[in-house]
Amino acid sequence: MKPFYLTTSIVYPNANPHIGYALELVQADFLARYYRDQGRELYFLTGVDEHGLKLQRAAEAEGKTPRAFVDDKATVFRRLLEVLDISSDRFIRTTDPDHEAMAQAIWRACAANGDIYKKKYRAWYNVKEEEFLGLADEVDDPAWFGIDPRFIELIDEENYFFRLSKYKDRLVELLERSEYKVLPKGRLQEMLNFVKEKGLSDISVSREASKLSWGIPVPDDASQVMYVWFDALTNYLTAAATVDGRGDIQVDEKWPADLHCVGKDIHRFHALIWPGMLLSAGLPLPKELLVHGFFTSGGQKMSKSIGNVVDPFAEVSRFGKEAVRWFLLKETPMTGDADYTSERVQQVMEADLANDLGNLVSRVWTMCQKYCQGAVPESSVPVPLEKEWEAYHLLVEERRVDEALKVAHGVLAACNKRIDEEKPWVLAKDPSQQARLHDLLYALLENIRQVTAMLRPALPDTAKRIEQELFAGHNLNESLVPGALGSEPIILFPKERHD
Repeated sequence: MKPFYLTTSIVYPNANPHIGYALELVQADFLARYYRDQGRELYFLTGVDEHGLKLQRAAEAEGKTPRAFVDDKATVFRRLLEVLDISSDRFIRTTDPDHEAMAQAIWRACAANGDIYKKKYRAWYNVKEEEFLGLADEVDDPAWFGIDPRFIELIDEENYFFRLSKYKDRLVELLERSEYKVLPKGRLQEMLNFVKEKGLSDISVSREASKLSWGIPVPDDASQVMYVWFDALTNYLTAAATVDGRGDIQVDEKWPADLHCVGKDIHRFHALIWPGMLLSAGLPLPKELLVHGFFTSGGQKMSKSIGNVVDPFAEVSRFGKEAVRWFLLKETPMTGDADYTSERVQQVMEADLANDLGNLVSRVWTMCQKYCQGAVPESSVPVPLEKEWEAYHLLVEERRVDEALKVAHGVLAACNKRIDEEKPWVLAKDPSQQARLHDLLYALLENIRQVTAMLRPALPDTAKRIEQELFAGHNLNESLVPGALGSEPIILFPKERHD
């Protein structure tokens, strides 16, 4: 079977990472761990997008060369992966030599197909988003775009263009038929409406090297460097293909990508420009594009000027990586917006992790020590969770991870309720109720085992601790058999304030 190839977008490291970037990483990491748990071979790519005018100017502002600037930032972003326990296979940088070779190879492939040409033009450019806004002949006042004028510049150059318009009908067809599946459906409809109402214009794919020196050179034209998006999108191919001695692209067994995870601010590039490039180059298209939403902070858009941008390093230091991962996954709709506050993270950590999970594990371990000599009791009563597993798998496949985790959390709530209702401490006082007591404790242990397997992609360290410390190394994927449990008390999430 083909390896499952999963990617995040590559982030623009002109500033330090914020909680929104952490969200994308953790969502993708959940899916990576989920598919690995299902026995699927998987390759997980993430990284940084290191070229462009914005980065060149950010480096100049700090008195650094662009290379020194991106080297420093790449270290910070790579460290975030470690802090959040992201299980990626490669951290790609667009300054990597194999990426430069791949970007030039796909350029040549598109050019060989007659899809790259040169022309003079005047256009408005959004430096902040590295995006062309419109031709100056069509819009004479940049205020029309409704964007902070500090970020808008007039570009008057001779550049190379990509014939994206050539692929309009094919792109509409593949999106409508879900040959390239876009989730949620609302984002798909946005793209279809955009194309049908406004059409698709050819796009500029280079800049004059005299004005933008920090980029990948255009093949056979040293006066031009590639537009940052043409360069950046190619990263997904870089990790799944090679350039042979003739300069042709040879894809490996991973390609095409099974799933691209991106934010709603860049889904147009991934839904239209990227497949257009691949169609031009004669390469297979990705299978699915998952578009996530944004965070607000205390109901307000995160902004440096307001001072409410959330630092993921600080949040992990304060609450621990498992609590942050849990909040990002369970409390955030995978394709919608959500509000992030530290107060809410603490509330969820205490309610879900310390109380519902941690307290349950501790209570059941303690009762097994008291009433079953510290062992898994014998029981012939089945403990079915087929409906819960079916719902869990279906929701993950539908990219509704937050709802899948709510299914798992519901099992925890049911276990705690059952303890309160059946009162095992009362059963233990009556010798005639010993079999019932053992059935109850076995059922609770089995529920914990299975729900821990559900939670493992979200809480890998916690799942490992439960496997080792509660079940004494028993494989979470196998039904429990009578035998010893761990001998030491288990405190998964100590209750303490994180002020």
